Amino acid sequence: MSSDSEDESKELTQEQKKWHILYPLFFDSTKSRKHGRIMPSNLCIPEPTAEEIADACKELNLPFVLEPGKKHPREFFLEGRVRVNFKSPKDEKKPRTPLREDIPSKLKLEKMVAEIMKNRRTEKGQKQKSTGKGKRK
Repeated sequence: MSSDSEDESKELTQEQKKWHILYPLFFDSTKSRKHGRIMPSNLCIPEPTAEEIADACKELNLPFVLEPGKKHPREFFLEGRVRVNFKSPKDEKKPRTPLREDIPSKLKLEKMVAEIMKNRRTEKGQKQKSTGKGKRK
């Protein structure tokens, strides 16, 4: 179901071009809302990557496309974005419906992705501390 596309030259389908775009900037705790962060800082992590967003989408079992070479207009030094689909394809006879009942909107999708990324970073940090392989000061 997930399409983990690493190939930049691969052309997106018309349907994929309509999917919601998530940039790492949206979840960066080091950025202000004025500079592009969209989530509350308590849900964000420092310097997230597009790969972390893609992993969160994979965990949510949503179709996504990782676009590693794409850049946000405001933060053109940071590369990568993820297109994710959380609604059914458009049909003339019925409106688009959420693929998952617990993700009815873009805001809920962004919040769940942020929570997953934060939890993974926290778990990763705890594993490093317990194994003694963390950074030394």
